[in-house]
Amino acid sequence: MKFVNFQTDRLKNVGLLSDAEAGKVLKMMAQYASSGNVPDDVPPVSAILFQAIQEDMEYFDTKYSKRCETNKRIAKERDEARKENERSTNVVRTLNERNTNVERTLNERSLNRKEKIENRKDNKDKSLIEKTISFSDDARMNEAITRWLAYKKERGQTYKPTGLKAFITRLGNLSGGNGEVALKIVEQSMANNYSGVFPLNSNRAVTNTPDMGVVLQDSNNKDYSKGGW
Repeated sequence: MKFVNFQTDRLKNVGLLSDAEAGKVLKMMAQYASSGNVPDDVPPVSAILFQAIQEDMEYFDTKYSKRCETNKRIAKERDEARKENERSTNVVRTLNERNTNVERTLNERSLNRKEKIENRKDNKDKSLIEKTISFSDDARMNEAITRWLAYKKERGQTYKPTGLKAFITRLGNLSGGNGEVALKIVEQSMANNYSGVFPLNSNRAVTNTPDMGVVLQDSNNKDYSKGGW
């Protein structure tokens, strides 16, 4: 036993014993607490009193042991719960980190894919421009075509090779092959938010319409805001 407990009212009976008998009871208590054994050569009076004290000692020792076991079990359950919570937290953290890494990877792949697509498109557009306007020795004509293609790209409109060649032919015809005139034609269409190019004509009047904004008309009242190349 780690502790010796008994009811204090047992002490009343100790006062009825002689010092030798009371000392014998104390020695019996010490021996029983340390080894669990009881000596045989005990005076009857001391044995009777010790028997009552022994019952108290066993009762409180059992109670104490049960309490210790309960405390150990509770402590173990708490420790297991804490460890389980840590494991769950680690699992959640790991999953979150994995999800974050996966999301980051997907975003990076998406951005890289988008950049590659845009680069291919830009290279394709650039290659197309270079192939189609390299025939002209007029730098201003080339500038007019390049600016028009950039304008169409901003509007979300692009040319296929056949359409681009047709546009260049039309622009050349409208400008008479003059790069300065071609540039003014392009600037005119961009300034008025046209989807195509039209000839420069000093006889055109500028009018406003609710749906198209500024519209150019010639002396025959022909509307140039729709269609075009």
